[in-house]
Amino acid sequence: TVHVGKWGLGIMSSNESSPMAKGFDEYYGQVDQNYCHDYYPYEMDSNRNVPGQKGLKEYLAANKGASPASCGNDHLKCRWSGDEWSDVSNQWLLDEGKRKAGGDKTPFFMYLSFTAPHAGGIGTTIEGQPPVPGISTGPYANSSYGKEVGYASAVTAIDAKLGLYFETLKKAGLDQNTITFFSSDNGASNEGNHDYKYFTSSGALQGYKRSLHEGGHRTPLVVTWPGKIAAGTRSLHQFAFYDFLATAADLAGVATDALPSHDGTSIVPTLLGKGQDLPPFVYHEYCAPNEKSTGWGQSVRIGNWSAVCVGDKLSAGKIPACDVPLLYDLGEDVGQTKDVAAKHPDVVAQVMQIMRDQHEYNPYCGAPVPTQPFALTDLHGAWVQTSLGTPAMTISVSNATDTQADLTLTCVEPCTCCNWRTAAGTVKKTAAGAADLDVRATGPQSFVAAESGAAVKQEGAGLRI
Repeated sequence: TVHVGKWGLGIMSSNESSPMAKGFDEYYGQVDQNYCHDYYPYEMDSNRNVPGQKGLKEYLAANKGASPASCGNDHLKCRWSGDEWSDVSNQWLLDEGKRKAGGDKTPFFMYLSFTAPHAGGIGTTIEGQPPVPGISTGPYANSSYGKEVGYASAVTAIDAKLGLYFETLKKAGLDQNTITFFSSDNGASNEGNHDYKYFTSSGALQGYKRSLHEGGHRTPLVVTWPGKIAAGTRSLHQFAFYDFLATAADLAGVATDALPSHDGTSIVPTLLGKGQDLPPFVYHEYCAPNEKSTGWGQSVRIGNWSAVCVGDKLSAGKIPACDVPLLYDLGEDVGQTKDVAAKHPDVVAQVMQIMRDQHEYNPYCGAPVPTQPFALTDLHGAWVQTSLGTPAMTISVSNATDTQADLTLTCVEPCTCCNWRTAAGTVKKTAAGAADLDVRATGPQSFVAAESGAAVKQEGAGLRI
């Protein structure tokens, strides 16, 4: 398994969120969501252990100190990340072809994610029109696109990279036995001095990237499967990215019960041209959507029904976000221009219940921490602190009532987090169901400090201090 390109889901050194921690044997690209917006980065995150690599970093010498001036006309003196990732992934495929020719029957999985046509910069993460190389000699050099020539060039550049990918598959002898999925993670972009309306990028759909209306998250999915999917085949089946795990596992012959908990459904029957029911619903939620940048919202798709519910930030604690959602019949109104909620109270009740059921606590958008009832005596026992080094500790609770207790904390040696070794104090239950800890800690060299914190019990996450 190999991932080349933009990650954006954690840090390289993490045992929980790096590409390797998520199952990739090999990674080369940029894990930082923001750093990816620099189209000409000096550093690449990598675990390939190639010559010149330092730790988990490889370096692109041409991009050291990259700027519009140093990269020169059309940025050709520097190395675009898109060119780099295309070359690395294609070489990996050629090597994989050699392994297959040598008798290796092990299946492979590649995840290739380009940043373009996302807005970006040169030696900076400040976003402007995507600065792909060769614009002045490209196909739109003499067009009337004006400032939009950058965006048009970036889209065409990615199309060319996709062409190189398929050419490489054929050269490697892998083209007849490889399934390729191609899609986008958002609706039309409207940032970096680009206007999504210029090329009518959302088509008839309402909204653009970060919208809860269809234009914000409805994009095509293109799949090639030689010998199984006829060219030009179209399907109206609804697919969300969280369906990919179930689909890939189905293709690989992995049993559903062997997968971690997920919300997805395999679309292999659809790919094979067999009948398949639409998913019961597709759910999205977003903080600071275009519909209300100071709030949050939810959307639900059930067949041709589309509901959008927008309200104040999650700190208000209101779920669903609104009292009554906007409801559209996409079969009659794909542009979502007519709210028909008043005519279909049964559908409104259905989508509101889905929004209520599907929202799970996440510490974003000012969400209050949900708590469940627990006894103060539940604090008694062995714990691991969440501070640096995750040192072990023990808590002893005494004189407990329903609302208050005495407690003693002991940091178990080597106690890597802090100077204190023991702490004594009280714990009180709050009206919200959490517990406030107030202790006085002591340590070596007469170290004394007041410590305070909170304990909450969260569904699926146990008791946290």
